[in-house]
This record gives sequence, C-alpha cells and structure tokens, in this order.
Amino acid sequence: MKENTIIKSFLMIWVGIYIFIYGFPFPLSHIPFTHELFSKYILQLKTGFILFFGKSILGIENLEKIELTGSGDTTFDYVMIPAMLSISFFIGLLVIFIKKINRNAGGFYNWSLVYARYFVGLTLISYGVAKFLVGQFPGPSLYSMEVMYGEMSPMGLAWRFLGYSDSYKIFMGLSEIIAGFLLLFRRTAILGALVSIAVCTNIVLVNFSFDVPVKLFSSHLLVLSILVLLPSLRSLFDFLILHKTAALGEFKPLFTQRKFKIL
Repeated sequence: MKENTIIKSFLMIWVGIYIFIYGFPFPLSHIPFTHELFSKYILQLKTGFILFFGKSILGIENLEKIELTGSGDTTFDYVMIPAMLSISFFIGLLVIFIKKINRNAGGFYNWSLVYARYFVGLTLISYGVAKFLVGQFPGPSLYSMEVMYGEMSPMGLAWRFLGYSDSYKIFMGLSEIIAGFLLLFRRTAILGALVSIAVCTNIVLVNFSFDVPVKLFSSHLLVLSILVLLPSLRSLFDFLILHKTAALGEFKPLFTQRKFKIL
C-alpha cells in the first residue's frame, strides 16, 4: 500500500513538473518587456539543454533549432519531448525522497493543473481571436484560385477550404474562445475541459490529417485538457453513463486570503 502511494505521488510530481517545464516561461512571456529581461534567458537555457540531450544522449550530431520557420514539428521539437520528460523524471526522483514534498504531491499536482488550465485557456483564446483576423484561414486570393488542385499541399488545401466560409471561421473562433474562457475559472473548469477536449481533438485531427506542422503543440493542448478533466472523470462517468447520482465536489480556491486572490 505504501509503495502504491509512493508511485502515485511520484507520477503526480513527474507530470506536474513536466507541465511547468513545458509551458514556462508562460505567462511571463505575455507580459510586456519581460522577454528581454527574463524570458529569453529561460528559453536559451531550455534550448541549450535540448541541444545537449539530442546531441549527447540521442546522438543527433546535426541537431539545431531552426528559427522562424512557422513549424512546431521540427527535429528539435521532437527531441524536446523526451528531453523535458527526462529532466522532469530525474527532478521527480530527487524530490520524492523529501518526505514533505512527498506528502504534498497532491497539492503540487493541483497547482500544475491550474497552470495547465491557464496555459490551454489563454492559448485557445488567442487561437479563437486569430480566426477573426486575416492571418489564419484567409479567404481565397486570386493567386490561390489559379493554383491547380494537384499542386496544393495538404495544408494549403485545408487552409483554402476552411478559409472559404466566414461563418465557419466564426464558429471555430467562438468555440475556442468559449472553451478558453471557461477554463480560466474554477467553477467552469470542468465544462471548459469538456469543450476544450472537443475543440482540441478537432484541431489535432486536422493537423495530422492535413500535415499541418503544429501536431506536437496541439497534441499537448489536448492532453493537458484531458488531465484537467481526469480528476472528475469518475463522477462524470457515473452520471452520464451509469445514470447514478453523482457530485463533482467542491472546488476550493488554492488561495484563502483576499490579497492573494486579487494577485
């Protein structure tokens, strides 16, 4: 029984650390002037470790981070996943031997889920707002309408198809904004996770089916949404599938003092 508790605590710490490492320096990266003062150094540190892991551990000699490609599925991005999992694993092993941290593994994991909620929520809101702008899914241009069907890339075909209908872009944008907004608040977090899973599943399928190079990032958004929902999955299963009386439980705030809530 004690071994099961230790394993469970370790898994929560491991996953929680990975969530923080993957998302950081979010949300500081959204605050003006923090990139030059802080965020860029954290990103350089992460980049250095990923390059070291890829070259020294995986043996990828020519590994490099290619800037400004618009792709999130480069070799560097794929190496980042095992690199971040590995460093999270060893940090988790280190802290699991500290009894105080071991006892508070559940509290730490809850904090990581709050971080995941805001990471996914604000990302989906930014995705949704982009649907109302010209940058994502633009309408067919004169040039694109003259391109032969067979000459289009899978991504180009998807972009032209989705960009044709303004009403569908509005629907996609509103769906992402609503999902992101619901994730930002404790009382609506479960509903937000359900909507987010539906929205992110569609995004992931489009990215994989049409070779859109944001597969890794969109998959992380989906997995994080599932993790947010996971603690309430049993209650939802009892209510929706078994038709039993079920309660989601009280969502207690992590902060109790008013000044910290405001902060």
